[in-house]
Amino acid sequence: MSDGTLDGAWPAAGRPFGVKGFGARALAVSDNAGGVIVLWSLLTEPEGRMQHILANGNVAPAWPVEGLVYGSNSPYRAPVEDGAGGVISSWLLMPDSEGNAYFVYGQHILDEGMPDPQWPQTLYIANTDSDSPADPRAVSDGAGGAIVAYEGYDFIAMIRVLSSGQVDPAWPANGLRLGTLASAIPALVPDGGDAVIAAWTEYRSGNNYDILAQRVSLSGSTAGVPPLPTSAVAMLRVTPTPTREMCTIDFTMPVAGRAAITIHDVEGRKVAEVLRGEVGAGPQRVTWRGRVDGRRVPNGVYFIRLESDRGARVQRLVLAR
Repeated sequence: MSDGTLDGAWPAAGRPFGVKGFGARALAVSDNAGGVIVLWSLLTEPEGRMQHILANGNVAPAWPVEGLVYGSNSPYRAPVEDGAGGVISSWLLMPDSEGNAYFVYGQHILDEGMPDPQWPQTLYIANTDSDSPADPRAVSDGAGGAIVAYEGYDFIAMIRVLSSGQVDPAWPANGLRLGTLASAIPALVPDGGDAVIAAWTEYRSGNNYDILAQRVSLSGSTAGVPPLPTSAVAMLRVTPTPTREMCTIDFTMPVAGRAAITIHDVEGRKVAEVLRGEVGAGPQRVTWRGRVDGRRVPNGVYFIRLESDRGARVQRLVLAR
């Protein structure tokens, strides 16, 4: 409650609901009436689930007791309220085992606990052009739709989904690209009018991360962010991720020069050094087998850092044996 006490109408130990299982991860959005819509996914189910909890702590009577099944069990999801008591959920999924990139999909669930009949059962939104998934972001467009942002291969992009269940044709296919050079997924916030403001980080200077922001109108226009020349820093790509053992590190040097590739843990500590020395111009390839001095490193998230005379690039790697 506003005074910091528990709501007496709710169970003191919390309201249990939904299906129990392994790998549950919950996200939530407001129903704009004092309640909440909670979304979660289980590794034991191919789809995701969501449930509507009213302000009094009870499950909305029109919703299935064990939660409404929807979309996918992808852990990479971004729900946003639709302004009418429902929710628009977007998620990342690789279409098949042979795919080499994650796609962004979406679905609209109405406040009465049923899919919006105007929408496709699963709406295709965009191709990320990346095999390294990261959580998308979403914010309401104020008109019953959503602005979805995602991280692609060496870029970030935003795209608008209309309340009618269509990707806005006024926006570029696969989204308006904002950042480049190892950009991180942006934070989004409505500006209170007809635009959204995005903030993100990227290697614009070639030495350290820069913090950038841009205002994007609902029509998909922007004042523009001056692009960095493609020859400024080397390109970097790490595949596959997640990986059980070996990963391939592909990079392209715009000009010959010194380069170093190092592996770092989530706390920034250097774990291993894969390459250091003079490298010729053009495409290059090295591998790392997830070992240091012959011993396997623990499972988890690592960062591959490429440093050259022209700047630096970073890509994420997940080890999951």
